[in-house]
Amino acid sequence: MKKTHNHSLNSLLGKSTPLFEKFHGKTKIEKLPRKEDDPKQWPKEWKTIYYKGYGRFDELILPRPQLPSNIYFKKVMEKRKSGRKFSNKPLSLMKLSTLLYYGAGMNLDGKRFYPSAGARYPLEVYILSLNTSDVLNGTYHYYLKEHSLEELVLFKKKFNFREFFNQGWVSKAAVFIVITAIPSRNTNK
Repeated sequence: MKKTHNHSLNSLLGKSTPLFEKFHGKTKIEKLPRKEDDPKQWPKEWKTIYYKGYGRFDELILPRPQLPSNIYFKKVMEKRKSGRKFSNKPLSLMKLSTLLYYGAGMNLDGKRFYPSAGARYPLEVYILSLNTSDVLNGTYHYYLKEHSLEELVLFKKKFNFREFFNQGWVSKAAVFIVITAIPSRNTNK
């Protein structure tokens, strides 16, 4: 009987194995069956795509996103830049709608605009609206199935982000987009 050695560098050096390495070792598939190539053979949990929603909260349906027809991806990418200079002008509801739709939304075919390993889509998007036209200041969840904002918490007074982040530029932003993850969506496949 041939004995195989599956030692990590850490175990050879006498160090404890990190948790991620243990997880990888216990969950890797040694030999893939060929029927996994056929989606009809996949278990139901592999095919189920989950959506988080807050059904009992008020919902603001966002307007249909609009992009000018003369926008080319290459030009957009060449002009893209990060910055921390904000104008203090309100963000229009249309711009917020378009940004959320093309950045985190679902197209007409029911697929998302961004890739995800195994089509598991663990990401959830929240916004903190501070200066958005037609949106009260507060925290919202982006519900992509309806292309809407679910109102979680309204700010009763001007929210002082400087207290929390100790950065002056933060208080001038019209909106914050917060991306969270639900890791369990990925671990079942």
